[in-house]
Amino acid sequence: MLLQLLIKKKNNSEVLESGFYNLDLDAPTTTCNKSSFNVYLNSDASLLKDEILNCIKANDKQDGNLENNVVINMDDLNTSNLGMNLITYSVTDSAGNTTSKSLPIYVVEDNRMTLLGFRFGLALIAIFMIFWFIRYKEALD
Repeated sequence: MLLQLLIKKKNNSEVLESGFYNLDLDAPTTTCNKSSFNVYLNSDASLLKDEILNCIKANDKQDGNLENNVVINMDDLNTSNLGMNLITYSVTDSAGNTTSKSLPIYVVEDNRMTLLGFRFGLALIAIFMIFWFIRYKEALD
């Protein structure tokens, strides 16, 4: 958008200067290549911040790439309760136009050790079965 007059303050008085000026009224655009994130119950949420920052792309028509200007508000993320939390991220261009979006973060149980224990249990059962089969075969001979 072009504006023909600009009001400036000089020596505590307003001065009109004639000319054509570009106004930046367009807010930056942001995209995230993931629709949500998972975090483990009672984990450190700050570890997730870098992963989120890496997925967000931010651009502006006038300023170009604004990925270094993305701000994530992790204050509302509570990892002590299972369920969904919304975090907000925003980016502001040099003209002060801001875009904000919310992103769901799911707090989930950490089943990694349970799965490891299950696999370990299966391995023990397999070893026992092999041992039993060898002893059974020896008894038949």
